[in-house]
Amino acid sequence: MENHKTGILCFSTRSWQTGQEANQHLLVEIPYHITYLDKKTDDSSEAFLDNPKISQEDNDTLLSNLKSKQIIVNSAQPSSGEIMNGLEILKGQGVEEIVIITPSEKLTPVINPAGNAAQDFYAEQGIPVTVEDSRVISAPEGFVVREAYKLAESGATAEKIVRSIPLTAARTCIDQVFSSLYQLRKNGRIGKAKYLVAGILSKNALITLKEGLLEPIDSIRGWEQANTAAIEYLAKFAMGKTVELAIVYYGVSEEQLQRSEYIARNTIKNIDSKTLFKPQSCVLVAHSDIGTIGYSVFEKD
Repeated sequence: MENHKTGILCFSTRSWQTGQEANQHLLVEIPYHITYLDKKTDDSSEAFLDNPKISQEDNDTLLSNLKSKQIIVNSAQPSSGEIMNGLEILKGQGVEEIVIITPSEKLTPVINPAGNAAQDFYAEQGIPVTVEDSRVISAPEGFVVREAYKLAESGATAEKIVRSIPLTAARTCIDQVFSSLYQLRKNGRIGKAKYLVAGILSKNALITLKEGLLEPIDSIRGWEQANTAAIEYLAKFAMGKTVELAIVYYGVSEEQLQRSEYIARNTIKNIDSKTLFKPQSCVLVAHSDIGTIGYSVFEKD
């Protein structure tokens, strides 16, 4: 099976933390759409496609709108047509099968247009396409895509890659520190009661991912105290394991990033390899806000 060619299609929700560029051999990434809604006029407009190379103007506008109480920053999933275009790219590379890896279905329903695209593509081109829910998002999704891509490069079949996805996801753990829950509240990701409690107490919210859903862990006053608690949560998962550390962020200072890595490496003693620092993808920024920092670990073989 060394010459078997399986293509991987993924989405910009993975935060690009693996260091892999999109649209390389056997790997295509489909971006989400970033949108703005003016609450006063109820006018909605598409801003840009989510990718790691957005213009400075788009980034400045995103930052300004995140600070605005008048504009709702949101995201829209790609269409089945856009996913079909990605499948066509992989077909052009001579693949025999394709695996579409989606972010958690419980957080974004992109699995639906992905499923439609998979059926249409098979009917038109005769190339089998399997859609698999990773049950994770952000850096853990990035780890899942990276490991699946390694298998694809080695000549693995789609069946083998799909079997590996839940096993890889189980080797990840994430904890994010939200300095504000405003975006989560505006986009309906958390209830009003939790938003008001965190806001009134001026606390940082610690949120993890369990069974594909966001789950609050704690709310703690003080940046250092909150980030230390988040890292301690990961340390429990990492106990007795050799792990890789990824830190994703948006609107966080260089000093804070250096401090966060210092805390992590002095708390999680068995980190192997260099820390992966990556800006949060814009689709996740739209739901997390300025000042969010996320810590993820991946259990190595």
